[in-house]
Amino acid sequence: MSTKNWLVYHDIAGNPAVQALFDRAVAQIAGGTPPPLNRDYPVGFMVEGQKLLGSAVLEYRLSQEALAHFSRTDLRDFVEQMRALLGWNEIDHTLHRWVHAWLRDPYFVNQGHNWSAHWVRKSDAPAADLPDSVYRFACDIALGDLKYGPSYARVSAEEIFDWVTQLGSELPAQLLKQGTGELPPALARWKGDGASATANDALAVVRITQRAASEAAYGQVLDYLIQLLSTTDFPRSYAIEYRGPTKVYLPIPGLPRKGVHQLFAAAATYPGLHERIAAYAHTAMREHHWYQNLEDAHCALPGSFAVFALAWADTRFAPLVLQYLHTVDGEHQSL
Repeated sequence: MSTKNWLVYHDIAGNPAVQALFDRAVAQIAGGTPPPLNRDYPVGFMVEGQKLLGSAVLEYRLSQEALAHFSRTDLRDFVEQMRALLGWNEIDHTLHRWVHAWLRDPYFVNQGHNWSAHWVRKSDAPAADLPDSVYRFACDIALGDLKYGPSYARVSAEEIFDWVTQLGSELPAQLLKQGTGELPPALARWKGDGASATANDALAVVRITQRAASEAAYGQVLDYLIQLLSTTDFPRSYAIEYRGPTKVYLPIPGLPRKGVHQLFAAAATYPGLHERIAAYAHTAMREHHWYQNLEDAHCALPGSFAVFALAWADTRFAPLVLQYLHTVDGEHQSL
Protein backbone atom coordinates (compact mmCIF):
# COMPACT_ATOMS: atom_id res chain seq x y z
CA MET A 1 0.00 0.00 0.00
CA SER A 2 1.46 3.37 -0.99
CA THR A 3 1.00 6.14 1.55
CA LYS A 4 2.84 8.80 -0.43
CA ASN A 5 1.44 12.26 0.37
CA TRP A 6 -0.43 10.80 3.35
CA LEU A 7 0.32 11.56 6.98
CA VAL A 8 0.85 8.40 9.02
CA TYR A 9 1.28 7.82 12.73
CA HIS A 10 5.07 8.08 12.72
CA ASP A 11 4.89 11.56 11.19
CA ILE A 12 3.52 12.86 14.51
CA ALA A 13 6.79 12.37 16.43
CA GLY A 14 8.37 15.74 17.15
CA ASN A 15 6.00 17.62 14.86
CA PRO A 16 3.39 19.66 16.77
CA ALA A 17 1.70 20.84 13.58
CA VAL A 18 1.06 17.26 12.43
CA GLN A 19 -0.08 16.25 15.91
CA ALA A 20 -2.57 19.11 15.87
CA LEU A 21 -4.10 17.73 12.65
CA PHE A 22 -4.50 14.29 14.24
CA ASP A 23 -5.94 15.86 17.41
CA ARG A 24 -8.52 17.68 15.31
CA ALA A 25 -9.47 14.52 13.41
CA VAL A 26 -9.86 12.55 16.66
CA ALA A 27 -11.97 15.28 18.28
CA GLN A 28 -14.24 15.59 15.25
CA ILE A 29 -14.78 11.83 14.97
CA ALA A 30 -15.46 11.49 18.69
CA GLY A 31 -17.87 14.41 18.51
CA GLY A 32 -19.88 12.82 15.72
CA THR A 33 -18.86 15.33 13.02
CA PRO A 34 -15.94 13.56 11.29
CA PRO A 35 -13.75 15.36 8.76
CA PRO A 36 -14.40 14.63 5.08
CA LEU A 37 -13.47 11.15 3.95
CA ASN A 38 -11.05 10.51 1.14
CA ARG A 39 -12.61 7.38 -0.34
CA ASP A 40 -9.84 6.63 -2.81
CA TYR A 41 -7.61 3.81 -1.61
CA PRO A 42 -6.00 4.08 0.89
CA VAL A 43 -8.95 5.41 2.86
CA GLY A 44 -8.49 8.37 5.18
CA PHE A 45 -9.59 11.83 6.24
CA MET A 46 -9.01 15.28 4.81
CA VAL A 47 -8.04 17.83 7.48
CA GLU A 48 -7.05 21.34 6.36
CA GLY A 49 -6.25 20.01 2.92
CA GLN A 50 -3.97 17.26 4.26
CA LYS A 51 -4.61 13.54 3.91
CA LEU A 52 -4.52 11.54 7.15
CA LEU A 53 -4.44 7.77 6.79
CA GLY A 54 -7.54 6.36 8.47
CA SER A 55 -5.73 3.57 10.31
CA ALA A 56 -3.14 6.11 11.51
CA VAL A 57 -5.87 8.19 13.14
CA LEU A 58 -7.04 5.09 15.02
CA GLU A 59 -3.47 4.20 15.96
CA TYR A 60 -2.98 7.70 17.38
CA ARG A 61 -6.21 7.48 19.38
CA LEU A 62 -5.17 4.10 20.81
CA SER A 63 -1.82 5.54 21.86
CA GLN A 64 -3.57 8.23 23.91
CA GLU A 65 -5.17 5.70 26.27
CA ALA A 66 -2.82 4.92 29.14
CA LEU A 67 -3.45 1.52 30.74
CA ALA A 68 -3.53 2.96 34.25
CA HIS A 69 -6.57 5.10 33.41
CA PHE A 70 -7.99 3.12 30.52
CA SER A 71 -11.41 4.35 29.36
CA ARG A 72 -12.88 1.36 27.58
CA THR A 73 -16.25 3.03 26.92
CA ASP A 74 -14.80 6.10 25.18
CA LEU A 75 -12.41 4.00 23.12
CA ARG A 76 -15.07 1.46 22.19
CA ASP A 77 -17.34 4.28 21.00
CA PHE A 78 -14.50 5.77 18.95
CA VAL A 79 -13.77 2.41 17.33
CA GLU A 80 -17.46 2.02 16.47
CA GLN A 81 -17.40 5.45 14.81
CA MET A 82 -14.33 4.41 12.80
CA ARG A 83 -15.92 1.12 11.81
CA ALA A 84 -19.02 2.91 10.56
CA LEU A 85 -16.89 5.37 8.59
CA LEU A 86 -14.18 3.12 7.17
CA GLY A 87 -15.37 -0.48 7.55
CA TRP A 88 -13.99 -3.18 9.83
CA ASN A 89 -11.44 -4.37 7.27
CA GLU A 90 -9.74 -0.95 7.39
CA ILE A 91 -9.25 -0.95 11.16
CA ASP A 92 -8.98 -4.57 12.32
CA HIS A 93 -5.23 -4.84 11.69
CA THR A 94 -4.53 -1.78 13.85
CA LEU A 95 -6.75 -3.14 16.62
CA HIS A 96 -5.04 -6.52 16.53
CA ARG A 97 -1.65 -4.82 16.80
CA TRP A 98 -2.89 -3.13 19.98
CA VAL A 99 -3.92 -6.52 21.42
CA HIS A 100 -0.55 -8.00 20.46
CA ALA A 101 1.37 -5.14 22.05
CA TRP A 102 -0.46 -5.13 25.38
CA LEU A 103 -1.80 -8.66 25.90
CA ARG A 104 0.07 -11.11 23.68
CA ASP A 105 3.71 -10.13 23.33
CA PRO A 106 4.51 -9.32 27.00
CA TYR A 107 3.03 -12.57 28.30
CA PHE A 108 3.05 -15.24 25.57
CA VAL A 109 5.46 -16.95 23.22
CA ASN A 110 4.60 -18.83 20.04
CA GLN A 111 5.73 -22.44 20.30
CA GLY A 112 4.10 -23.32 17.00
CA HIS A 113 4.64 -21.92 13.51
CA ASN A 114 3.53 -18.81 11.69
CA TRP A 115 0.92 -20.86 9.85
CA SER A 116 -0.11 -22.78 12.97
CA ALA A 117 0.53 -20.65 16.03
CA HIS A 118 0.50 -22.10 19.54
CA TRP A 119 0.73 -19.36 22.15
CA VAL A 120 1.75 -20.32 25.70
CA ARG A 121 2.59 -18.23 28.77
CA LYS A 122 6.21 -17.18 29.03
CA SER A 123 7.93 -18.78 31.99
CA ASP A 124 9.55 -15.47 32.91
CA ALA A 125 6.53 -13.27 32.18
CA PRO A 126 5.44 -10.93 34.96
CA ALA A 127 2.08 -11.42 36.62
CA ALA A 128 -0.62 -9.73 34.58
CA ASP A 129 -1.73 -6.59 36.36
CA LEU A 130 -4.11 -5.15 33.80
CA PRO A 131 -7.34 -3.29 34.56
CA ASP A 132 -10.57 -5.08 33.74
CA SER A 133 -11.35 -2.35 31.18
CA VAL A 134 -8.37 -3.52 29.09
CA TYR A 135 -9.68 -7.08 29.01
CA ARG A 136 -13.13 -5.81 28.11
CA PHE A 137 -11.78 -3.73 25.23
CA ALA A 138 -9.77 -6.70 23.95
CA CYS A 139 -12.98 -8.75 24.00
CA ASP A 140 -14.75 -5.92 22.14
CA ILE A 141 -12.17 -6.38 19.37
CA ALA A 142 -12.77 -10.14 19.34
CA LEU A 143 -16.51 -9.57 19.09
CA GLY A 144 -15.89 -7.13 16.24
CA ASP A 145 -14.08 -9.91 14.39
CA LEU A 146 -17.10 -12.17 14.88
CA LYS A 147 -19.68 -9.56 13.89
CA TYR A 148 -17.99 -7.70 11.06
CA GLY A 149 -15.02 -9.77 9.90
CA PRO A 150 -15.03 -12.62 7.38
CA SER A 151 -15.63 -16.13 8.63
CA TYR A 152 -11.93 -16.83 9.14
CA ALA A 153 -11.70 -13.87 11.56
CA ARG A 154 -13.16 -16.28 14.11
CA VAL A 155 -9.61 -17.61 14.56
CA SER A 156 -8.39 -14.19 15.68
CA ALA A 157 -11.37 -13.78 18.00
CA GLU A 158 -10.77 -17.14 19.66
CA GLU A 159 -7.08 -16.29 20.13
CA ILE A 160 -7.97 -13.06 21.91
CA PHE A 161 -10.50 -14.84 24.13
CA ASP A 162 -7.83 -17.44 24.98
CA TRP A 163 -5.18 -14.82 25.89
CA VAL A 164 -7.63 -12.90 28.07
CA THR A 165 -8.65 -16.13 29.82
CA GLN A 166 -5.06 -17.20 30.43
CA LEU A 167 -4.31 -13.79 31.90
CA GLY A 168 -6.93 -14.43 34.56
CA SER A 169 -10.16 -12.87 33.32
CA GLU A 170 -13.47 -14.73 33.41
CA LEU A 171 -15.01 -12.37 30.85
CA PRO A 172 -14.65 -14.68 27.80
CA ALA A 173 -16.33 -17.53 29.70
CA GLN A 174 -19.18 -15.20 30.66
CA LEU A 175 -19.59 -13.98 27.08
CA LEU A 176 -19.62 -17.49 25.65
CA LYS A 177 -22.21 -18.58 28.20
CA GLN A 178 -24.48 -15.54 28.25
CA GLY A 179 -23.70 -13.52 25.11
CA THR A 180 -22.85 -9.82 25.10
CA GLY A 181 -26.16 -8.64 26.56
CA GLU A 182 -26.58 -6.34 23.55
CA LEU A 183 -29.29 -8.38 21.83
CA PRO A 184 -32.87 -7.34 22.63
CA PRO A 185 -34.17 -9.73 25.31
CA ALA A 186 -37.05 -10.78 23.06
CA LEU A 187 -34.53 -12.02 20.47
CA ALA A 188 -31.94 -13.44 22.86
CA ARG A 189 -34.71 -15.66 24.25
CA TRP A 190 -37.66 -16.00 21.92
CA LYS A 191 -40.83 -18.03 22.34
CA GLY A 192 -43.56 -18.45 19.77
CA ASP A 193 -46.54 -20.74 19.37
CA GLY A 194 -45.01 -24.17 18.96
CA ALA A 195 -41.38 -23.05 18.78
CA SER A 196 -38.69 -21.30 20.85
CA ALA A 197 -35.12 -20.14 20.34
CA THR A 198 -32.08 -18.68 22.06
CA ALA A 199 -29.39 -16.61 20.36
CA ASN A 200 -25.86 -16.07 21.68
CA ASP A 201 -24.04 -13.31 19.77
CA ALA A 202 -20.65 -14.16 21.33
CA LEU A 203 -20.84 -17.83 20.36
CA ALA A 204 -22.63 -16.93 17.10
CA VAL A 205 -25.15 -19.73 17.68
CA VAL A 206 -28.93 -19.81 17.28
CA ARG A 207 -30.60 -22.78 18.97
CA ILE A 208 -34.14 -23.49 17.81
CA THR A 209 -36.57 -26.04 19.21
CA GLN A 210 -39.80 -26.54 17.28
CA ARG A 211 -42.57 -28.72 18.63
CA ALA A 212 -45.50 -28.08 16.28
CA ALA A 213 -45.36 -29.34 12.68
CA SER A 214 -47.45 -26.57 11.15
CA GLU A 215 -47.12 -23.80 8.59
CA ALA A 216 -47.64 -21.24 11.35
CA ALA A 217 -44.83 -22.64 13.50
CA TYR A 218 -42.34 -22.73 10.61
CA GLY A 219 -43.41 -19.23 9.61
CA GLN A 220 -42.71 -17.92 13.10
CA VAL A 221 -39.24 -19.46 13.09
CA LEU A 222 -38.47 -17.84 9.73
CA ASP A 223 -39.74 -14.46 10.93
CA TYR A 224 -37.57 -14.77 14.02
CA LEU A 225 -34.42 -15.51 12.01
CA ILE A 226 -35.09 -12.66 9.61
CA GLN A 227 -35.63 -10.21 12.48
CA LEU A 228 -32.50 -11.39 14.30
CA LEU A 229 -30.28 -10.96 11.23
CA SER A 230 -31.82 -7.76 9.88
CA THR A 231 -32.23 -5.69 13.05
CA THR A 232 -29.13 -6.57 15.10
CA ASP A 233 -25.35 -6.94 14.70
CA PHE A 234 -25.57 -10.70 15.08
CA PRO A 235 -22.46 -12.30 13.51
CA ARG A 236 -22.90 -13.02 9.80
CA SER A 237 -21.09 -16.36 10.13
CA TYR A 238 -23.15 -18.34 12.61
CA ALA A 239 -24.58 -21.73 13.43
CA ILE A 240 -28.22 -22.79 13.44
CA GLU A 241 -28.78 -25.73 15.77
CA TYR A 242 -32.30 -26.94 15.06
CA ARG A 243 -34.51 -29.65 16.51
CA GLY A 244 -37.90 -30.14 14.88
CA PRO A 245 -40.72 -32.64 14.52
CA THR A 246 -40.48 -33.36 10.78
CA LYS A 247 -37.53 -35.46 9.64
CA VAL A 248 -37.44 -34.51 5.98
CA TYR A 249 -34.48 -33.67 3.76
CA LEU A 250 -33.98 -32.48 0.21
CA PRO A 251 -33.48 -35.23 -2.40
CA ILE A 252 -30.08 -33.81 -3.41
CA PRO A 253 -27.08 -36.16 -3.09
CA GLY A 254 -24.26 -35.06 -0.82
CA LEU A 255 -26.12 -32.64 1.45
CA PRO A 256 -25.39 -33.20 5.16
CA ARG A 257 -28.37 -34.26 7.25
CA LYS A 258 -28.08 -31.42 9.72
CA GLY A 259 -30.77 -29.54 11.58
CA VAL A 260 -30.45 -26.45 9.40
CA HIS A 261 -31.06 -28.65 6.34
CA GLN A 262 -34.09 -30.24 7.98
CA LEU A 263 -35.56 -26.83 8.88
CA PHE A 264 -35.65 -25.45 5.36
CA ALA A 265 -36.55 -28.73 3.67
CA ALA A 266 -39.58 -29.03 5.97
CA ALA A 267 -40.58 -25.35 5.71
CA ALA A 268 -40.44 -25.51 1.91
CA THR A 269 -43.19 -28.14 1.86
CA TYR A 270 -45.56 -25.22 2.58
CA PRO A 271 -45.88 -23.06 -0.59
CA GLY A 272 -47.26 -20.25 1.55
CA LEU A 273 -43.85 -19.93 3.21
CA HIS A 274 -41.75 -19.73 0.06
CA GLU A 275 -41.52 -15.94 0.02
CA ARG A 276 -40.47 -15.87 3.67
CA ILE A 277 -37.81 -18.51 2.98
CA ALA A 278 -36.56 -16.30 0.14
CA ALA A 279 -36.54 -13.31 2.50
CA TYR A 280 -34.37 -15.27 4.93
CA ALA A 281 -31.98 -16.23 2.12
CA HIS A 282 -31.63 -12.60 0.98
CA THR A 283 -30.97 -11.55 4.58
CA ALA A 284 -28.51 -14.36 5.36
CA MET A 285 -26.33 -14.42 2.25
CA ARG A 286 -23.02 -12.57 2.71
CA GLU A 287 -19.84 -13.24 0.77
CA HIS A 288 -16.96 -14.73 2.79
CA HIS A 289 -19.28 -16.10 5.48
CA TRP A 290 -20.55 -19.56 6.31
CA TYR A 291 -22.56 -21.70 8.69
CA GLN A 292 -20.14 -22.31 11.56
CA ASN A 293 -21.34 -25.84 12.32
CA LEU A 294 -20.71 -27.12 8.79
CA GLU A 295 -17.09 -27.81 7.92
CA ASP A 296 -14.74 -29.23 5.29
CA ALA A 297 -16.66 -30.79 2.41
CA HIS A 298 -19.96 -29.46 3.77
CA CYS A 299 -19.05 -25.80 4.37
CA ALA A 300 -21.80 -23.57 3.04
CA LEU A 301 -22.81 -19.93 2.77
CA PRO A 302 -25.61 -18.91 5.18
CA GLY A 303 -28.86 -19.26 3.26
CA SER A 304 -27.66 -22.25 1.25
CA PHE A 305 -30.35 -24.71 2.31
CA ALA A 306 -33.08 -22.11 1.88
CA VAL A 307 -31.93 -21.49 -1.70
CA PHE A 308 -31.62 -25.21 -2.43
CA ALA A 309 -35.13 -25.87 -1.09
CA LEU A 310 -36.70 -23.09 -3.16
CA ALA A 311 -34.79 -24.04 -6.30
CA TRP A 312 -36.07 -27.61 -5.93
CA ALA A 313 -39.64 -26.45 -5.27
CA ASP A 314 -40.28 -23.82 -7.95
CA THR A 315 -38.40 -22.54 -10.99
CA ARG A 316 -39.61 -19.00 -10.35
CA PHE A 317 -36.82 -18.76 -7.77
CA ALA A 318 -34.16 -19.04 -10.48
CA PRO A 319 -33.18 -15.34 -9.98
CA LEU A 320 -32.47 -16.11 -6.31
CA VAL A 321 -30.29 -19.03 -7.34
CA LEU A 322 -28.34 -16.77 -9.70
CA GLN A 323 -27.86 -14.19 -6.95
CA TYR A 324 -26.66 -16.97 -4.67
CA LEU A 325 -24.14 -18.21 -7.23
CA HIS A 326 -22.83 -14.68 -7.69
CA THR A 327 -22.40 -14.35 -3.92
CA VAL A 328 -20.68 -17.60 -2.97
CA ASP A 329 -16.91 -17.92 -3.07
CA GLY A 330 -15.07 -21.15 -3.56
CA GLU A 331 -13.51 -21.19 -0.11
CA HIS A 332 -16.88 -21.13 1.64
CA GLN A 333 -19.00 -23.24 -0.67
CA SER A 334 -17.63 -26.76 -0.78
CA LEU A 335 -21.20 -28.06 -1.10
